[in-house]
Amino acid sequence: MINKILEHIKKDKLWEDERFYLNYEPDLLAVIKWYYFEKLGWCGCGCPGEAMREIAKYLEARSLGYPENDKKLKEYFSDGDNNNLVLCLAYELDRAGFTEHGTSVYSCWLTDDGKYFLWAIKEAEKTDELDI
Repeated sequence: MINKILEHIKKDKLWEDERFYLNYEPDLLAVIKWYYFEKLGWCGCGCPGEAMREIAKYLEARSLGYPENDKKLKEYFSDGDNNNLVLCLAYELDRAGFTEHGTSVYSCWLTDDGKYFLWAIKEAEKTDELDI
């Protein structure tokens, strides 16, 4: 799966500008760092692992489709879609290309990047690699 994801990542226009990741072995950590630091553009201070766990919850819920995704969002986040921080996360993940939407960000779906990032986060949790 890692090689499939890396081939997908290399098609991204951001990849051409990045030298940092060329020094990494093609592994799970390189995938995680690419999505977190480059696609999202977030820094590494604070608790990136905790932030990614919240991202995974959101992406997992959105992967279910309606109406299951609404139930899962309410399970993971107080007020579900009515939570303003969830709305901010929705906009940010959509901007970064992890989701796409039609008429409303509330009815978004996962892109390949969203599916791959979710998979990578879940895999990293199994081996404690998520706390970068």
